[in-house]
Amino acid sequence: MARLTISLLGPFQVVLDGEPVTVFESDKVRALLAYLAVEAHQPHRRETLAGLFWPEWPERSARHNLSQALLNLRYATGDRARSGDRDATSAEDRMLPFLLVTRQTIRFNEDSDYLLDSIAFAALLAACEKHRHDEMKTCDPCMERLQQAIPLYRGDFLGGFSLADSPAFEEWALLQRERLQRLATDALYYLTEFCEEREELEQALQHAWRWVELVPWQERAHRQLMHLLARSGRRNAALQQYRACRRILGDELGVEPAPKTLELFEQIRDGKYKYLEIPYQKKGAKTRELSKSRPFRLPARAVIFIVVLLSSFGLLAGLLKLNSTHSCADQANIPKIECQALVTLYNETGGSDWKNSSGWLSDTTPCTWFGVMCNGGSVTELKLRDNNLSGPIPPELGDLRRLDILDLYNNLIDGPIPPELGNLVSLTSLDLSYNKLLSGSIPPELGNLSNLRLLTVCGNSQLSGPIPPELGNLVRLESLCLSTVHEGGTQLSGPIPPELGNLTRLQSLDLANCLVGGPIPPELGNLTNLTSLDLSYNQLSGPIPSELGNLTNLKYLSVCGNNHLSGEIPPELGGLFQLESLYLSSDKGGTQLSGEIPPELGNLRRLEYLDISNSLISGPIPPELGDLTNLKYLSLVQNPFSGSLPSELGNLVNVEELAVGEGISELEGSLPRSLMNLKKLKYFTYSTNTDLCAPPDAAFQEWLDSIPTLDGPRVLCQSE
Repeated sequence: MARLTISLLGPFQVVLDGEPVTVFESDKVRALLAYLAVEAHQPHRRETLAGLFWPEWPERSARHNLSQALLNLRYATGDRARSGDRDATSAEDRMLPFLLVTRQTIRFNEDSDYLLDSIAFAALLAACEKHRHDEMKTCDPCMERLQQAIPLYRGDFLGGFSLADSPAFEEWALLQRERLQRLATDALYYLTEFCEEREELEQALQHAWRWVELVPWQERAHRQLMHLLARSGRRNAALQQYRACRRILGDELGVEPAPKTLELFEQIRDGKYKYLEIPYQKKGAKTRELSKSRPFRLPARAVIFIVVLLSSFGLLAGLLKLNSTHSCADQANIPKIECQALVTLYNETGGSDWKNSSGWLSDTTPCTWFGVMCNGGSVTELKLRDNNLSGPIPPELGDLRRLDILDLYNNLIDGPIPPELGNLVSLTSLDLSYNKLLSGSIPPELGNLSNLRLLTVCGNSQLSGPIPPELGNLVRLESLCLSTVHEGGTQLSGPIPPELGNLTRLQSLDLANCLVGGPIPPELGNLTNLTSLDLSYNQLSGPIPSELGNLTNLKYLSVCGNNHLSGEIPPELGGLFQLESLYLSSDKGGTQLSGEIPPELGNLRRLEYLDISNSLISGPIPPELGDLTNLKYLSLVQNPFSGSLPSELGNLVNVEELAVGEGISELEGSLPRSLMNLKKLKYFTYSTNTDLCAPPDAAFQEWLDSIPTLDGPRVLCQSE
């Protein structure tokens, strides 16, 4: 399994070492990763990338933005050591980096351990094109490749993702989107032909439905679906599909169906359609005629009747699903009301199009259905993550009163979260995350789930309304995620309820990328079991409460991107001895944080990432920061610091990225020679708009030359 998995077909997703990456600071960082990964065949000059993503910015500002985005990208992907680093000692350090960075260029490393779904998808289809065969639909190796490719196509390239202020990137993404969509529709066409050729009509129908969903304006897809429905004996469904086609063409394009489509409809309606004929022929292909020597085939209706008859004797149970009905009276292993809730879920979320629907409705024992677990005569687990469910969550799921786990992660579920889920009082885990069409408010009834340990609805950008204070009743909760990965985030609004301070067992709280505002409630300081607190990219205001200094188990703390935060950095944060990452910055406009950096931050000896950029922090940089010897990233740019750089920064022997000065900084004097101890330094910004200068001696200049990325003009000191 690849260390880094980048999914661009459908919603943007990145997984590193089996865990979703959620620390991208903005959509620009995500777009940068997408562009570099897709265009990995060549290096890209920094000025080109800066112009691509920040076309309206002055060149120096655009290059600075690129540098900051690159820093965050390298942090997000865990890219620590470059290939061939002599000081690399651990297996992790010796891994090939994902990014190859020089002063002039940036390139994604094609030799690194990664998987990109769009490239893998296109490669499988390209292999089919190169393979020699008489006809694609009769080539088993090519069909196997297409069957591997289609699950990779979760949706359009970067579906739901856009950069309004970067038209060149938008044009590039559109070209990628159209190219990959054409490949997907071609693959689905060939798969429908292949399955029909083998009389596997149910599989052919699944591919045809997917084809229509992908390009609903394409009449060829509708005709193929009508043909397959008619051939499988579903005449009414075929006629209904024509009406759907006509409605879509009228609404979207303002046109009527083509004569060929109308002719097919009339033949099916009048009972004149010959089910063994194939209505669509590729351009230039000869019409296939039935040979007199062709083996006799029963009419489709007769085949279906025989299959049903055999199934009634248990001979073909589960082989063929004829429709989406199921008699819950025929089973006795769970209550009838629970069976009916499962059947409703199947019907409401397009069960016939699920990636895996093994056993559903065809087996009379619901406890054997894919994703269903039972115990003590009731359904206790329902796990259907990443299974292509589409449609609303039915309120009937609230009837599964003994359900312990409900996992619907990464599907296409839409509509509101039903308040009836609040009836599932036995629930310990509820995961509705990454369903991009899930909308409406978070129902306060979820506060009834007193046994809940995990609640995540993150990655759902259409959620809206306030965070219910009733969630403060979930006193057993250990993980709460309401964030989204997209810049602009969810539409959740209002203040952070102080009642969340009751969740004293909570270990992870993620409210990033929402629209919540107001102050950070000091009650969050009661969450002494927290290891991760992410409040970044909201509209929070007021001071950072000193009570956060009580969170002595905290390893990750981020309040970055909240431009209305004000006041001083609490010195109490220096008591968070377990902290590894601290983000207090803003990337646009800056925060109103002021005062000086408290020297107590020098107590955070485990800290690896510290970002206090883009604020109003002033005064000298405290020498105590030199005690943070585990630091890998330190950014203090865009602050009105004064004085000289402390020589103690030379103790940061693990630092790889160091950014000081720039903007309104008033730093002055010579760069300390102790910086030459920073053997792992890969990126250094120090001089833009400051009076800092570099020692002119050859040894120091040679050290500067060894840094892969040195941002800003080099000014030599006149005298020492």
